[in-house]
Amino acid sequence: MNARTRTVQATQNIRIHKYSAIVASAAAIAKGSQKAVYGDVPAGVNGAGFLGFSLDHFIEPGGLYHVAQGTAPTAVTGTTPTSYSLADKNLTVAYEGECFAIAAGVVAEGDLLAIADVYGRVDSLGNLSLTTPGTIANVVAKALTPSAQANDFIRVRILDAALLQ
Repeated sequence: MNARTRTVQATQNIRIHKYSAIVASAAAIAKGSQKAVYGDVPAGVNGAGFLGFSLDHFIEPGGLYHVAQGTAPTAVTGTTPTSYSLADKNLTVAYEGECFAIAAGVVAEGDLLAIADVYGRVDSLGNLSLTTPGTIANVVAKALTPSAQANDFIRVRILDAALLQ
């Protein structure tokens, strides 16, 4: 991985699987003369306001929760911690360069990718029906490696561009 990173603050008290797409949240809390940048999981397909891909599991510290190898993102992202609040905690995201993302389906090398679902997975524009003329596709990355199935980790180049089809 060769990416620039930044830290945003989590809006909600929810767990987030590593390599999930994170979008800008409407929440902004004044901190003196500065405003914090808040990130959240996408609201759905083709989510706008892309901030980057999470680099680590965003879960409770100290072994209170464990994500076993091969756990589907749908079993982690969006679940509520029982003994620790993740709201307002720092979340590191990759916003430029190459990193990993989670595929929502079969993706070919070279495909342009958009946010596929509320779990922060990505899929090709064709799979998401975002190639219709007049559609604005919020492209977040280009696939550098293919995926064979949903939940595969793929290497991507972050793009973050809106394309009018």
